[in-house]
Amino acid sequence: MHYPRAPGTMWDIYNTIELLAEAACFLVLTGVLYLLRHSYSLLREYFGSETLNGVTLGAAVFWTGYFVNMINDILQHRFMKILNSVLLVLGSGVVFTYVWKMQHTIEVKIAPKKIMNGEVPFLQMPI
Repeated sequence: MHYPRAPGTMWDIYNTIELLAEAACFLVLTGVLYLLRHSYSLLREYFGSETLNGVTLGAAVFWTGYFVNMINDILQHRFMKILNSVLLVLGSGVVFTYVWKMQHTIEVKIAPKKIMNGEVPFLQMPI
């Protein structure tokens, strides 16, 4: 006989699917952080050390918040839910701030190319 149960009293298939989906997202986010750190020297050339360090810090705080969120699905506690939300907001805010600053400090440098005798020197072909 099937008895109705109160919400949150027993682990069910919904909780399993939710935890697996969050674990998959967590693994993808971990992979993104790994690639960010692995490509640090290349990315530093494009974005600068300050911006890259800030984005990395914000992403790490966001990652920690997501980890707390996963743990909260297993060991439910009110404090962890609040901590999760605070970490996600702080991490997102830090990333947003550094990307915003970077967006407004990029200089566009366009130098006109010379065209001589009907040829474009960098293509080495006639126009």
